Amino acid sequence: MDLFFDQLSGWLWSHLLSHPSFSPKHKGLLDPLEVVAGEIFEEAILLSLEGSMKVTNVADALVLNRLFKHLFSKGIILVATSNRAPDNLYEGRLQRDLFLSFIATLKERCVVHEIGSLIDYRKMTSGEEGFYFIDRGSSAFLKKKFQQLVGEGTSTPQEVEAMMGRKTKVPLGSNGCAYFTFEELCYRPLGVADYLELFSKRYLPK
Repeated sequence: MDLFFDQLSGWLWSHLLSHPSFSPKHKGLLDPLEVVAGEIFEEAILLSLEGSMKVTNVADALVLNRLFKHLFSKGIILVATSNRAPDNLYEGRLQRDLFLSFIATLKERCVVHEIGSLIDYRKMTSGEEGFYFIDRGSSAFLKKKFQQLVGEGTSTPQEVEAMMGRKTKVPLGSNGCAYFTFEELCYRPLGVADYLELFSKRYLPK
């Protein structure tokens, strides 16, 4: 997706990271979703969804279908990634039949490209080449690389504040870099907002 964005010079585009929100001005309208679609279209001609829309209930499904019908009718271009093919979206969920209309809309208005490979590219490079570090003995090598990135700076524990006053502890941070173990990043109860704030780098001293 990043490579795709590099080619969008001059385009109006936007990431939609969460469901559209409704303000008081939308109340009482015959179809507030049409207004929301218009507001999105005023900001972007091309809309990208990089696996960011999560449908957890049938109400979301119904809203999505109506919203995207309005967006498509206005001429918006959608580029999206997903771990599931359209026919497998919302699979096994309650009242999935109500979601099928949204799947039909996607298949009618979008071209699906399957990007798959039988090759695990992580295993084709070594840690020394600087791509993927998958060996159990990589900790010492990673710490050495971290120190090279930090340079002469002093690494100290940090705290990153996210939404609702939540704080995420950074074991070591300096010069815009942070060092974590896998357990510290993936075994703790962190959410999307925590990770976004954590990797914004502005909270780590430079």
